[in-house]
Amino acid sequence: MPHFFSPNHVHLVTACYPPSSALVSSGPQYSPNSQELSKLTYYASNRPGKINKIGSELEKRIKIESRKAEVGNTRSKASLLIGLAIFQALTNECRRDVSLLSPSLIASLSTTLAALPSDLEVTARTANVFAAWATYTDGSLIGVDSEVTENYLSILRAFAALGSAETKDKDHEFRNRSRIIGLSALASAVNSEALYHASSHFKIQVSIILRPLLVTLMYADVTVLEQQSTTVKDKIKSTYLAEFRTRPAMERRAASIHVHVDGETGPAITDVISGCLRTLSSLLQHANGWQLGQIIRALADNLDELKGWERLDQCRWLAGKICEWTQYQYRYAVPTRLVEHLLESQDATSTTALQSSLAAMATTIFTSQL
Repeated sequence: MPHFFSPNHVHLVTACYPPSSALVSSGPQYSPNSQELSKLTYYASNRPGKINKIGSELEKRIKIESRKAEVGNTRSKASLLIGLAIFQALTNECRRDVSLLSPSLIASLSTTLAALPSDLEVTARTANVFAAWATYTDGSLIGVDSEVTENYLSILRAFAALGSAETKDKDHEFRNRSRIIGLSALASAVNSEALYHASSHFKIQVSIILRPLLVTLMYADVTVLEQQSTTVKDKIKSTYLAEFRTRPAMERRAASIHVHVDGETGPAITDVISGCLRTLSSLLQHANGWQLGQIIRALADNLDELKGWERLDQCRWLAGKICEWTQYQYRYAVPTRLVEHLLESQDATSTTALQSSLAAMATTIFTSQL
């Protein structure tokens, strides 16, 4: 309980939490007290000068609860989930002033993911908060505020790790659930101004985002890839994604990311593949000529690390889809960058998998019907 003489914003935040004795039993929703939450969001939306203080109070609580939840404290985990829900509500209701909330929100999400990187209940709620922030931010703090930028990149890395998660006991259902949560969060980053605002930080973000996509796509059968690509074809042609970033913040709607419910059949690997394809297609649709060059470079770097050049059929398929999903006026950049990368590898004394795949990828594009 706050002291009687505590500031008003502290009282309002505290009132959103159930009593300590009722925290654990507030599941599985772990929602803030609705009436008190409405008071808090109304107060914040009408007093933008208080948003920073509210965010700092929530950040302080979330950092404490994350440390306790990390060692198995169920009450602290419940409090953490409620705190994240409060942040999400504030982000949705204070979207015009989300930059004021950003430092504390991004720091809180980074702390949460560092403490509980594989807890699906926590990561799913964290992903929802991140998706809301990514929807409404103008990205102006990325590359400008060093602390926000570093915390933001740590969030992307955490979701990328989740999006390429493996399990030691071959629990494919848990792996697929983990990957879908991570990929859903990364998809919200692809559709966010945070990715595009600072050109100095575009490539590092794209490199982080592409890695989990390639982990799934490069080790899937080409027949399955082709089947799944047809299922997202209509969505790829939608003008919604192209228009989304030009819409005023007040007209945007954040995606909702759901955790698996016990008793339901878990997602299949085809669901994961479909998520990867939608994210990749969205990234390519948004890219201009310069950004496309950075994407191709990041793609090559990741294929180097993953030994993806050895997957010749997947490389050829990927080249065709990259060209197909790129805006028509920038398609020339795809084979250009591939050939440039091939020329950079001419010092090898014998033909490498990289050279064979790059040559095959360029040939695929030049002989396609695009």
